[in-house]
Amino acid sequence: MEFKFPRLSPEMKARRLYSSGILRYFFMTIVVLTSCNEEEDDLIQESQIHQWQYFRQSDGLASNAVNTIFEDSNGNLWVGTAKGVSVYSDGNFESYSTADGLLDNNVYAITEDRDGHIWVGTPAGLNIFVDNQWYYFNYFLGAGIYALLTLKDDQGILIGTGGYGIYRYNIAQQDFGPYSIIDNCQACNSINALYQAKDQSVWVTTFAGARRIQNNSTITIDAKDGLPGDIATSIGEDSWGNIWIGTVEGKTITKVSGNIIRQVSFNNGAEQNFIFGIQEANDGNLWVGTVANGLFYYDGALMKRIYQGPPDNTITALVKDSGGNLWIGTSGEGLALYITNPLH
Repeated sequence: MEFKFPRLSPEMKARRLYSSGILRYFFMTIVVLTSCNEEEDDLIQESQIHQWQYFRQSDGLASNAVNTIFEDSNGNLWVGTAKGVSVYSDGNFESYSTADGLLDNNVYAITEDRDGHIWVGTPAGLNIFVDNQWYYFNYFLGAGIYALLTLKDDQGILIGTGGYGIYRYNIAQQDFGPYSIIDNCQACNSINALYQAKDQSVWVTTFAGARRIQNNSTITIDAKDGLPGDIATSIGEDSWGNIWIGTVEGKTITKVSGNIIRQVSFNNGAEQNFIFGIQEANDGNLWVGTVANGLFYYDGALMKRIYQGPPDNTITALVKDSGGNLWIGTSGEGLALYITNPLH
């Protein structure tokens, strides 16, 4: 039986992929540190709380170079790597690559739509996983997709591109259209991350600062407004509604509280802290992942480096799962899991 994706108009219908993409995407990698895999059990025991587990290619992960992490509605963990995407379920990994239908093996963005389909962004376009098969959207074929966000209240899916701005899949109209594109500014249209805050506003990090979009109003925050630099990489939010923005430049992370912008120092002596992940901890404090300088924990007073735990000083992704456990992606040593909930 011919497969037809029910939510797309005929011209946007997903089609099966039989060839791989060619486009390349620049990705920064630094020195790799090694660490022993000391944990083999799939079931987390009470004694394992506040312990670390490690998952590498030898455990079934597609690659030790992790780009992004996403947890779906069923509690499965999807990991975008440099050699395809892996899904971790019931203690096992299953991996997919261009041989299975991905447009490109480098996977940089993952989300899930309201029907449980997984969307994947690559440097060669946008894939979707439906009924255990990979399809792609002709609309974005050849365009780099580096950020995906499923909006709340059935408002669709945002697609962040590498130079073409942000598009939205409109559920009601069942098609794609422009969402936020700034004329004559390729850096503004090169999207690194998308985040929807508690107040429903959409935050965007780009190569020309960060943007807040709400009710057809857009506010830009860049170096002139207090960011350490214009290349904004990561976004997070704490329980008090403060927005945290990571950048490539500077020794600090930026805290945005309403109209107040201030910097929090890492105090690690580094001239630059390239931030690739921001995640609130279970206690309301903050986890921050950096390139080359490792993982940090901010307790509201000091930004402290975690010296034991992550097996690589280049942190590429941070995600807290539904059980409160912290998953950490690295550039060359796979995944690290910090266990905080023994029942998950």
